[in-house]
This record gives sequence, structure tokens and C-alpha cells, in this order.
Amino acid sequence: MDSDWFTLRKGKRLSALFFVVNLYYWCYAAYILLVTLLGALAMWLLEPNGAFTFPKAFYMAAACVSQSGLAVVDWSKQANTTYSISFALIVLGSAPLLHMVPVFLRRNAFKMQAKLADKMYGSTTAEVRRMVDHDPASPKRQRSFSEPQLDRLAMQWQEAQSKGTGSSTLFPKATQKAKSGGKVRRMLGERYRLEYVALTMVLKIMLGYWIIVHVTAALIFFCYFEFGEGEIQDKFREEQYHSHWHAIYLTTSAFQNNGLVLTPSSVMDFAKSPLLLNTIGALVLLGNTCLPIMIRLIAYVMARLSRVGSENRAALGFLLEHPRRCFTHMFPATHTLWLLLVVVILNVACMLVIMWQDWDSVALNGLSVMDKVWNAFFQAVSTRTAGLNSVNIADLSQGTTFLMAIMMYLASTPTVVVMRFSAAAGTELDITGRVEGLEEDVLKGNNSVKSQARRYLTQDSTALVIIVFLICVFEKTSFEKSSLLSSPDSDGIYGDFSFFKVLFEVASAYGTCGLSLGFENQAASFSYVWCEGSQFLLCIVMILGRLRGLPDSIDPSVRVAMTKGD
Repeated sequence: MDSDWFTLRKGKRLSALFFVVNLYYWCYAAYILLVTLLGALAMWLLEPNGAFTFPKAFYMAAACVSQSGLAVVDWSKQANTTYSISFALIVLGSAPLLHMVPVFLRRNAFKMQAKLADKMYGSTTAEVRRMVDHDPASPKRQRSFSEPQLDRLAMQWQEAQSKGTGSSTLFPKATQKAKSGGKVRRMLGERYRLEYVALTMVLKIMLGYWIIVHVTAALIFFCYFEFGEGEIQDKFREEQYHSHWHAIYLTTSAFQNNGLVLTPSSVMDFAKSPLLLNTIGALVLLGNTCLPIMIRLIAYVMARLSRVGSENRAALGFLLEHPRRCFTHMFPATHTLWLLLVVVILNVACMLVIMWQDWDSVALNGLSVMDKVWNAFFQAVSTRTAGLNSVNIADLSQGTTFLMAIMMYLASTPTVVVMRFSAAAGTELDITGRVEGLEEDVLKGNNSVKSQARRYLTQDSTALVIIVFLICVFEKTSFEKSSLLSSPDSDGIYGDFSFFKVLFEVASAYGTCGLSLGFENQAASFSYVWCEGSQFLLCIVMILGRLRGLPDSIDPSVRVAMTKGD
């Protein structure tokens, strides 16, 4: 009689975990909306000067949680209370942290299954191991094209189980460690114990990576602002900015690819500092498109450095061999290299276009040759996801801003497409509950990069068309006024109110980027002059962009069959 831990709980009240894994997309969406609403209420009620209306507070909360970074106020002139609330919202909406939720759910499922089986069947530890280790529904794992030399230990571990020799012969240190380890490890069979340890390793790697990157970058910024000498530091002291608070906020915003900073005009004040631009650019990459690359690299190095025969080495080998079974944002070696290549090509292409179209433009005026190169590189890196700008976007040429709009719409497309396309040479389930690395189109035989990209890029196309149409309807008067009168305060070459600026703003919101062509030299996004109805529609676009690419559920991945008396 096969049963999983959901069946064992039959007759009990509905499990919260059961609800989450079956409706993962909607639970994720509900979480984003709930945090946004609570953040909006906090900003509205706690803003000391009473300057925030609730619609403005909701817009800014959505910009923080969705990581879009657009602003309908001058963000450099807000109260410390507002900054503290926004900082909390950025962290609560952190994509790298939320990526760990499926890992935690799967790991927790192992714990609950082992404990419930032990309680239900009254079994000894050895019997529970045998029950959990027997999984006729799970097909035999096959090898992928990951590093075979690192996966040898994991394969030997599994082969020993299939031959009935056990792991104690091949891995005496690992077996001894497991016997003296935690209760869950002792109750789980060695096959699932290896996967359980791999999930634990993912959580440790992600948390350690998140903390170390933040601390390192914050120290660099703090030392630069506090102890450096130059125009940037002099301006900091004139404005009485706090170096530690700016360093922490800038680090968190850049790594989460949010784009909100405490200085006016984004990071244009840093245009002549390659150290600051490159550090911010590195944070942008490390927190988004290069995250899967770095996690695999860290796991590879840890596997190399771990002791031969240890359970950690075997678990890391399993993780490298079956990454999608353990983490949604870790891919096989071949697909990781493909992702790296695509990221490099996109960034270099955008950089070359900026240099080609705007080398002598007003936007790069006054910069040295090397400063122009560094700013072009930074803008290329920041455009797709972060939305920080070191030059005035409104002064860039139409060709450059058109390419930027495309890049913002693409956003994290390479990562998501690789996540959906990456499939091991087998039929095992990944952490999202599907055949490893596959989406519905793949199961129907339509597995290609082209099909996955098309599905991702057209996901919300109908909703976006309707929203753009409604914004044009709501802003009819503004369009007419702009066509008749040109303000002397107009900034850039795009006029006060144009259709292209609307499309650019929507692309920025949907890509959760934050770049904007602005309005009349104001230190806020173009949408700040929109009516409240249009701003609310843009909030919907931000949330849709944040939810793009999520799986509907992660149910099958946490259901491990157990058999009694087998």
C-alpha cells in the first residue's frame, strides 16, 4: 500500500504546506499583494509629514516589493521612517530569498514524511529507512552532462543501494556521520538522505552568498563615502548624508535589482567613479541573471574542497548532477554556460549600441573616454533588471532608448528560459514538480529555446495591451495639452507627454526595472504626473512582471511515496 504524507494526514485539518505547494503561484501572488498592502498602510500612516496619499503609498510599496524601483515622489527627500519601511519591503520582496521557499518546502516535506511514517507505522529506524527508500513511482535516475568526475561519488552511493551493498562499505565516514547526525537523517533512507542533505546545502549556500555579498559591498561603499576624498565625498558631506545608511540601502537595492536610492538623480553623481559603478553593476548581476551561475560555481568549489568519502561531498555531487531537483535557479553545467554566454552577449550588445549612438551626445558630455566606456557598460548591465542610471536617460538617442525598452521587456528572460528549458537526460521530477527542467510545452513534445522564449515573452501580452489602451484613455487630456504647449522646463528630447514615454514606462514596470524618461526635470518617474487610475494600472503591471515565470504549483516534488510492509 503506497502512501505519501498528505494521505497520512487525511482526516486532519488542511495542511498549510499542502495548500502552498498546490497553489504556489497564487500563494506567491497573495504574499506579494499582502506585503504591498501592509507596506502601503505603513507608509501612509507613519509618514511624519503626511505627504503621502494612500494611492501614492500603494504605488511606492508596489515599487519596493516588485523591485521595479519607479517613484511618484522625489525619493531623495523622504523621511527616515519611509526609508526604513521601504528597506524592509525590498528585503521582504527579495527574489533570491523567495527562491529558497521551494527548497525549504521540499526539505520540510522530507522531515514531515519521516516523522509521520515513524509515528503512523510505529517502525524502527531501519524499517522507516526501508519504507522511504522504496519508491516505485520514481524512475531510475540517469546521468546528465554535468561534471562526471564530481558526480562519481553520488553515483557510487546510488549504485551501492541498487546492489544491496549499502553505503557503509563505500562511505564509512559518511555512514558514521549520518548515524550520529540528526533524527531526520537517521530515519530517511540513504537515497533520500542524500537529497535531504543536498537541499540543506542549497539553503546554506544561498544564505551565505546573500549575506557575504551584502556585507562586502556595503563595506566598500561605506569606506568610499566615509574615508575617500573627492567630489563625490565632498558632496556627501555638504548634503550631510550618512555614509553607513547610504551604503546599506544602496547595496540592498542594487543586489535586489530594485533601483531606488537615497541620492537624487539615481547614481548620476557617481558617473566619474569606476569603482562605484562597477561595484553596483556587479551587485546587479550577482543578484539576478548571474545568480544561477554563481550558485553552481560555489557548489562546484565546495565539492572540490570537501573530504573524499564524506556525505557532504556525495550530496554536493548529487546537487551538481541533479540541480533542478534541488533548486529552481540552478542548472546543469551545459545550460549554465549557455546562460553565461547569453548574458555576456546581451550586455556587450547594449553597451556597443550606447557607445555607437551616444558617444558625442549630451548624455555623455563632459566624461573622459574611459568614463564613457564605464558608463556605457554600467547602463547596459543595469538596464534589463535594475533600472539605475548613471547618465540622463532623457538625453540618449531614440535608437538607444528603443533598445533599452526592448531590454527591459526581456528583463530576466535568459534565466527563466534556461530554467524552463534545462532538462536532464531522464524523467525525474524537478523541484517544481515537473519532469526535471520541463514545462507543459516540453511534455507535449515542444521543447526548444524558441518555444520557451515565446511562451515567456507573450505570457501577459493581452493584459498589457488592455492596460496601455486604458492609460492612453485616462491620459487623453495630458496628450492633448502636450501637443499644444511645450514646457520650457522639458528635459531631454522626448517632449513632455508622448506615447513612446508611456510605452517606455510600462516596459520598465513590467520588467521590474525602474528606468524612466521623466517629466520636466522632476526628480521622479514619468508616471508621477499620471492620474491615480493610470498609476494603479501601472502597479498591476509591476506585480504582473514580478509574477512572470512562476510555476503554478510545486506539489509532486514534495510527495515522496512510502510503502508499509514492503
